[in-house]
Amino acid sequence: MKRKDWLLLIDKQKGRSWNYCVNNFVFDQKSILARSPDTPQNILNELSKDGNSYRSNYIKIFVARNSNTSIKTLASLAKCSDRSVLIAVIKNKNTPAAVLENFHLKKDVEVLCTLAKNHKTPITVLEKLSRSKNKEVRRALAENRKTPATILEKCSRSSDYNVQLALAKHKKSTPKILTALSKSKHDAIKKLVVKNKKTPKEVLFAMTVIDSSVANALAA
Repeated sequence: MKRKDWLLLIDKQKGRSWNYCVNNFVFDQKSILARSPDTPQNILNELSKDGNSYRSNYIKIFVARNSNTSIKTLASLAKCSDRSVLIAVIKNKNTPAAVLENFHLKKDVEVLCTLAKNHKTPITVLEKLSRSKNKEVRRALAENRKTPATILEKCSRSSDYNVQLALAKHKKSTPKILTALSKSKHDAIKKLVVKNKKTPKEVLFAMTVIDSSVANALAA
């Protein structure tokens, strides 16, 4: 949102309090306030309490995305049941680890995947997510560059193609993981194993003996 739109909106309200704006603005006006980083934190907090209707949830999403939203407000929005609001809270750079701690208890797969992909998600939470049997959650963990090797090991038990693809190119995948993936029947996975710097030389040699396409990939 352009700052001039926000200034124009506020200019029209001269002589009126912020509370008046929150209580009397229509949806479009509240949306401008909720999206603007210039809106004071206390007003963003009030906007976050704007009921539970379909449109109210949109306001909450905008507040949850706002770079000026306070930690207190983000913590409050983390208790919301709306998927899009929760995802916005997870993605907000101001959301602290303490607020993310209990997100693994959510049942929504898209929320859990967003949490698993988030670079700020605490390792303890990633560890809890690794117990999930959902392939999408495991894939999200495997795609997170911050996921430690111990958790990647757990993800490697999955036979899902996309999980294995993510592991094959992950910089923290262990030689053990890459050795197992080198035996994949999928060429795309094997090519990524070849390109991974963690792949042991003896594994690369064995792959070239078995598959000429690997030798070509190494020569490229």
